[in-house]
Amino acid sequence: MIYLYLIKEFVLIGCFSFGGGLVMIPFIRNIAEVTGIITEEQLIEMVAISEITPGPLAVNMATYVGYIINGTITGIITTIALIVPQIIIIHFIFLIFKKFKDNKDVKAVLKGIKPVSLALTLGVAISIFKTTFLVKVENKNNFLNIFNWKSILLGIIMFSIMRKIEIHPIFYFVISAVIGIVFSF
Repeated sequence: MIYLYLIKEFVLIGCFSFGGGLVMIPFIRNIAEVTGIITEEQLIEMVAISEITPGPLAVNMATYVGYIINGTITGIITTIALIVPQIIIIHFIFLIFKKFKDNKDVKAVLKGIKPVSLALTLGVAISIFKTTFLVKVENKNNFLNIFNWKSILLGIIMFSIMRKIEIHPIFYFVISAVIGIVFSF
């Protein structure tokens, strides 16, 4: 039964997650809430791992979710369920866009989709921010105890370096991973 549920969910994600891989995170969060199999921490780890592995974020996350839930075969099934609708949609969009690329209604639809994609991405960013930079503590009497200062400092340092030094993004992931190991994040 879990296979049918995952196929349905990933077909929906494949059809409606406009704007890239990060936009699909709210959909996956819904799967996590419904099944109870994926925790918020696993979701954030999933984003991080999917970002550093080769390939599109959405495909990596679909594979990862399936794998976490029920192994390799389920990872393959969720990936196929995600990709097939996208292939079909892209085919039809290409045909329509080729014919109507200068149509004002087509342009309006594309402009209308952008704010929703941005809102979903901002929601994910807030969730990642909370999971990465805030600490779950029982005693919140001291306001400063709720922050993960190591992560905040690393984030500020890496952001500053990225703004000054242009190297391939994978190096930032590797550097951050090494720092995480050395300083026991």
